[in-house]
Amino acid sequence: MVLKKREMILAYVIAGLLGVWGLARVIFVPFQERLATLERTLTVKEARFKKGASLRDNGDTITSEYAQYESYFSLSAISDEEAVAALLKEIEKLSRATELTILDMKPQKSVEKDKFSKQFQIVVKAESGMGELVKFLYALYASPLLFSVEKMTLLPKGDDSSILSSIMTVVGVVFI
Repeated sequence: MVLKKREMILAYVIAGLLGVWGLARVIFVPFQERLATLERTLTVKEARFKKGASLRDNGDTITSEYAQYESYFSLSAISDEEAVAALLKEIEKLSRATELTILDMKPQKSVEKDKFSKQFQIVVKAESGMGELVKFLYALYASPLLFSVEKMTLLPKGDDSSILSSIMTVVGVVFI
């Protein structure tokens, strides 16, 4: 079948358009996708760089903020027994400073753990006046170690006594 001149030109134009389209699909589209991937990677790295530069610029502030909480991490590299001993020693030191009389102090066997910390429970039986007890609780709060009072029971020692008998469950937290 012989094509006329007009049909031949039309066939060449169509073949040329298909060739250009195919060439674009084979060469330019992968190149464009690679450029888009590089652009996304560059954007992510630029954001990380800006964050790192910000952290570097604020390094002194971050270090000073961290220093406030550094004492909470002081027990992280020791064994459980040593941690309990340090917690008991701190409670005893605080009770002496606030004139709270400790009658009995027993660490519990169970240790609660999560990803970041261990919680040691210590049952403290004590006697004191209300003022000394409040001072002791504040001293626990202000301690360089992390303590919380989970449960507390207060009873008067006698009918007309100003001395309180207390049983507290103190939780000492040690970060891992």
